[in-house]
This record gives sequence, structure tokens and C-alpha cells, in this order.
Amino acid sequence: MRNMFAGAIIFVAAIAACAQPQGGTIKLVVPYPPGGTVDALARAIAPCLNERLKQPVIVENRPGANEIIAATQVAKARPDGRTLLVATDAGLTMNPHLYRKLPYDAQQDLDPVSQLVSVPVVLIATQNLAVSNARELVALAKKRPSTLVYGSSGRGGITHVPMATFERNNDVSLVHAPYQGASALMPDIIGGQVQLALLSIALVEQHINDGSLKALAVSGERRMAAIPHVPTFAEQGLQDIGGTFFIGISAPAGTPIELRRKLSAAMRQVLTNPKFRGRYLDPFAYDVIASTPEAFREFLGVQQRLQAARIKQSGASLD
Repeated sequence: MRNMFAGAIIFVAAIAACAQPQGGTIKLVVPYPPGGTVDALARAIAPCLNERLKQPVIVENRPGANEIIAATQVAKARPDGRTLLVATDAGLTMNPHLYRKLPYDAQQDLDPVSQLVSVPVVLIATQNLAVSNARELVALAKKRPSTLVYGSSGRGGITHVPMATFERNNDVSLVHAPYQGASALMPDIIGGQVQLALLSIALVEQHINDGSLKALAVSGERRMAAIPHVPTFAEQGLQDIGGTFFIGISAPAGTPIELRRKLSAAMRQVLTNPKFRGRYLDPFAYDVIASTPEAFREFLGVQQRLQAARIKQSGASLD
């Protein structure tokens, strides 16, 4: 009887241990340079996770190749909950339809933890571009084909494909200038080296308010509270370009579901904290999702199918 009781205690302790990251530092791997939207959210979350999980949490930037470098690193890591990918649509649902060969399989090599937020974006222009809204931009682009330059956070990425969709929807031709992340793009859009960009409001609100940039349209179903005077594409009689993107957390395949649920629950506590929301999320119109691993997996399955159709329609390809 004593042996049975001792065995039960060991079994319960083993389950509890499996639901904890296996000691040491937790690393949030970000596929972009410091200073961008994804990096900023990861750095805001890290100290809060540290407090809740009682483990050090750091951010490691692994930019480049449309999130492929970071995703591959995490896919090859040990499934112990200590290496996590902070990814967007690009790494998890778009790349499989943009590249014929990838060094990782987004569905087989990564396990979902949580969809954190949904991020709306705004189409911006330099002040010296003679347009005040998206309809005027279409008219100007038709008069000046292949001369207006837009910057993106990378070829085939979350701000490139929507702009390719904009071109296709409106039968216009723009010049694409890819950058290694939005933070690298910002100085050039402010300085006028590129005339257009599609970016999150978190990056451009200050510049819209001080007059150095102007907002032409919001991608999404509704206007943003931060810039309520800026209409959506639909309000201007144009098709939406599907610019809204998500930021989510994935782990190496084989990471135990109990551990992923624990990480997801901790992230939900952080994201739904009123003080955190008030400082890092609500001012930038982020929609808090904070999903479970199961809900994130279902969401990714739907997005895989949607992105396949969307990328095919846009004509974007990186092969």
C-alpha cells in the first residue's frame, strides 16, 4: 500500500514537471530586427512572463529571409518550452505558398502555443506625394505607372503581399523596395526615399500626428481609434487588401501539450492585464486574441487555405 501511495506521488510530480519549461532561460526568437512591431510586443511580454513563470525570459532577434531563419532555428530546437518563435502570417501560413522548398515545415515542425494579437495596418505616404487618400493614389499610379515606390518589411512578407494585392485589385503598377524589417524601412519613408508603405499604427502614429507622414487608408473592417479621421479601403470604394496580420507563439514540434497550455495561459494573463493593455495594446488598435494551443491550430489551418488562395490571386512568388 505504501509503495502504491509513493508511486502515485511520483506520478503526480512527474506530470507537474512536464508542465513546466525545463529550467533555465526561455528565449523568444523574433524574426525581425529590434524596433519593429513584432519585436516591440515580444519585449513588452518578456518581463511579464518572467514574473509569472518565475524564469528568465529574453528576446533574441534572428531577422531575415521572410521569417525563415528564425522559424528554422526554433523548428530544430529541443521541444522543452525554452525556445519559442514569435511569428506572423509570413512564417506560419504564407511561406509555404511563396516558396517551393523551405528548410522547415510550418505545420509539421512547429506546434502552436497561442495567437497573441491581431494587428491592423495603415497605408501611409510621404508628405510630398500629391495624394490625400487611397482613391487619389490609384489615380496617380495610373498616370505614373511603375514610378511610385513602396517599401515593405521584406519580399513576400506581411506588408508585401497586401501591396501586391492592392496593385492587382486596382490595375496599377508600383515599384517594390524590400527592407529587412519595418524598423529599417522607417527612416527611408520619413526621409522620402520611398513614397509609400503599409505599416502598423504603433510605428507611424507619432509621424502621422506630427505631419511628417500622412495616412491614406486603413486595412480592416473598421477605422482605428488612434486615427479616426482615416477611412478604410472599403469606405473609399476600394477592395480591402487583407493587410491585418497576426502575431503568435509557436514551439518546436513535440513540445508537450500540457506545457504549451501553461505557456498560453501565462500569455493570456499578461495580454488581458488592464495595465498592459492600456500601455502596449489598446493605443495601437491591437485586437487581443490570447488563444489556446488548440484554437491557434484551428486558426492556422483556416489561414493556410486563405493564404494559398490570396497569394495565388496576388501573383506573388519568391521562387
